[in-house]
Amino acid sequence: MVERVGAGLIGAGFAANIHANAYNRLPNVDVVAVYSRTSERARKFAEEHGVKAWYTDLDEMLERKDIDVVSVAIPNYLHAWAALKAIEYGKNVIIEKPLTTTIEDEEIEKIGMEIAIEYERKNGREPKDVSKEKLGFDIRSKGKDEIRYIEVKARKDYGSVTLTQNEWFKAKRFKEQYWLYVVVNATTKPELYIINNPYENLEAFEKVEVVRFVIDMKEILGKGEKAS
Repeated sequence: MVERVGAGLIGAGFAANIHANAYNRLPNVDVVAVYSRTSERARKFAEEHGVKAWYTDLDEMLERKDIDVVSVAIPNYLHAWAALKAIEYGKNVIIEKPLTTTIEDEEIEKIGMEIAIEYERKNGREPKDVSKEKLGFDIRSKGKDEIRYIEVKARKDYGSVTLTQNEWFKAKRFKEQYWLYVVVNATTKPELYIINNPYENLEAFEKVEVVRFVIDMKEILGKGEKAS
């Protein structure tokens, strides 16, 4: 008897459709789950393809023991992040080319936002991306008894973190409601550090050319709480 294989899909767009259709043509493969950052997209994809489970938390999906292989079908700049995470869970990985890309700063920030939003959802809060509104924070996240104003910074390695004057003043204004989420090693093995009330809890120095408040990475690693 041929052993059955359980497949998971990371992504719910055009490429994921192709992978789902290919899996469905294989007699011994069952597509058991799909992940998307957007709940509506994940739910709709699952309904259209007869997939029983859908997730907006990638870790939660990858914890499933009935998933043997995953297809990574999300934007190129997120390929390495998703593939490495799946490998950590012991999954076989099928990935669209390229494995990764030459990543620009904007794309690194997008990775940081993905990770921060996923972390918020995983911890029972409802995050909203407001980064385009230039409010001095990137995410407004509502919990049962709190609202978090979150500024997200992502780095390819361990470079210093720079806050704009607006971001620093908002940190000063909101105090305990303001959070700094810093993602290091964003393109390889991302780690998220979270700091509450950075205005009072971190040491920063003013950079003269354009007003910025620079925080040394030692401050982040030493005083931040590594998220798990």
